[in-house]
Amino acid sequence: MTKDEARSLVERLVAAYNSKDRAGLAGLYAEDISLWSALGAELRGRDEVLEHIDELFGSLPDELMTVDTLVTDGEATVIEVTSSGTDRAGEPYEIQFTEVLEISNGRFSEIKTYLDPDDVKAIAVGE
Repeated sequence: MTKDEARSLVERLVAAYNSKDRAGLAGLYAEDISLWSALGAELRGRDEVLEHIDELFGSLPDELMTVDTLVTDGEATVIEVTSSGTDRAGEPYEIQFTEVLEISNGRFSEIKTYLDPDDVKAIAVGE
């Protein structure tokens, strides 16, 4: 995959996430995708990842992601992201995190998410 194709794939991922397009997201993930998060989540397979995303959509229905930085060699991609929206307490929030995405056969095959657990705790429970 070329660097431009990888960038386009990330743009499609963010657009599908921001529009809460579950079917669009499903088409971007490999069947055997793995997702790891610094929060302790370790998910295997497209169905498990999509269930997790459904939970995120339910918890943070107006969340929007913006890619601030993207570096890729066509197979491995690193993105710095800003997530913003309204937390469970109804307060606006904005957090930053980093993801490392592996691409295989034109789909995301592995995603590792690095973020501050305290930031997530503040959004999830309003602390």
